[in-house]
Amino acid sequence: MPDEPSVTGTPDSSASTAAASQPAQGTASGTPSSSADVNTQAVQGETQSPPDDPLAGFPEDSVLEKAVADKVPWAEMASRLKGAYTPLKTDFTALTEKYKPFEAFGDRFESGEQLQEVVNLYDNLFQYSEDPESHAPIANTEAAATWLHEQRPAHASDLFASLAEMPVFDQETGRTMPRWEVVLHGAAQDPEQKAIAARILGLVEPSANAPQWQPTQEELNVVRPDLQDTYRNLPYEDREELKLASPEFINRTLEREQLAQQLQQTNAESERLRTEETQRREAYINEQAQVAGNNYVGEQLNQALTTFFDNVVQQSNFIEPIDPQKPPEGMSAQDVVQMNAEIKSANENEAVMTTAVVIGLLNPQVRAFILPLLQQNGIVDQKFLQVLDDAANGFGNNARTYGNITYRQRLQSNGTYQPGQDVVTLQNEAKRNLQRVVSQANVMRAKLMEKRGRFFELKALGHGQTLNSVSGTRPPINGQGYNPITAPASSNLPSRKLTRSEIEAQFG
Repeated sequence: MPDEPSVTGTPDSSASTAAASQPAQGTASGTPSSSADVNTQAVQGETQSPPDDPLAGFPEDSVLEKAVADKVPWAEMASRLKGAYTPLKTDFTALTEKYKPFEAFGDRFESGEQLQEVVNLYDNLFQYSEDPESHAPIANTEAAATWLHEQRPAHASDLFASLAEMPVFDQETGRTMPRWEVVLHGAAQDPEQKAIAARILGLVEPSANAPQWQPTQEELNVVRPDLQDTYRNLPYEDREELKLASPEFINRTLEREQLAQQLQQTNAESERLRTEETQRREAYINEQAQVAGNNYVGEQLNQALTTFFDNVVQQSNFIEPIDPQKPPEGMSAQDVVQMNAEIKSANENEAVMTTAVVIGLLNPQVRAFILPLLQQNGIVDQKFLQVLDDAANGFGNNARTYGNITYRQRLQSNGTYQPGQDVVTLQNEAKRNLQRVVSQANVMRAKLMEKRGRFFELKALGHGQTLNSVSGTRPPINGQGYNPITAPASSNLPSRKLTRSEIEAQFG
């Protein structure tokens, strides 16, 4: 028995490479190689491998396979090593490229639970719901507020305090004010909330209006006529202090006060106009956004239904066309073309009827008429309707919201619009639900076409029985009644159209 090769160190790729690349020494001649020969070969054929690829310098697979077949020492081990390493390297390279964008954030999270908290906060914070009246998308922050209140109560309190101090534009009052003041304006509309606010703030409802002291005629005599209204509108304390001054000072002060009041009125009027313009623009945007949402729903639905109708037309082959190469006896080429046109029209008419029934089931007004018959004939059931309605509602809501939000965001993008992940998710959900609607429609279409095919079979069978009941019209085949569905064409058929006299002679 030949000596086993001694292991002087960890077997690496260089030794295996050298052994595999010199199969002619020792083993090729049938003489076993000694351990010294093997080690000598490994040292002589060893190459320096790059540090980034441990298998650099390994022989090709064909060379390695030949070395294994020739029983070169270490060749089989090198083959197993390369076979195990290659797929691992491929998977490692793919994973490295996939997760390379996330390497910058790896040091920010000590565990997956911390990253999951960030994802939960994002998912809860950026949610949308549909306003039941205007059908416009509105931010739904209830889930995020609940999550913060339960998981981070301190942050929730501080966040509320910070938001309460920030200014915001109030559409009802037309002014920019802190959020806490907006809350008080809203509480003023509710008697219960107003009473609670008054009790907390220590307010006392006045029982009567305080008296307003009017200026005397002596006071008005020192005021210019164009400034007397301004003087009357001054508070009582200001008039008492001002009347002690000289007439010149009184009139100069009243001029400044009148100018300030005029500027205030002008500013108030400008603010009112800006508010009205903002409200009109917001109303226009809401209207156009709703139109955009409805248009997107209509476009996607029309595209899907058009594809569905084309498929129905292709599969509606209830009547096979006549082969122009093998026309029936006595039928000219022109008659074949005319008959095939009528057959095509009849098949398309059946496709239209099938499509109309399927689309009618999606319409609430039409469904009330056709649903009982469809259920009675076993074409649809309650489970089918539930899946169809859920898919249709999901498609309508998601597609309408997607079109609405996309229209709004495009107005603010200045031609560089890039939808966010939340908008892309809405679009994907809409497409997924639309595919479910089409899938249910195809299930219903298959059942309708099966019923329609059975109708044609019964119709043809009825015609066959009618023809068999007429004496001498078509002789029985093999002692059986003539069946136009299964019987071959008879050579006794007339080669031309019968005249009226011939028909009367045969059938009376």
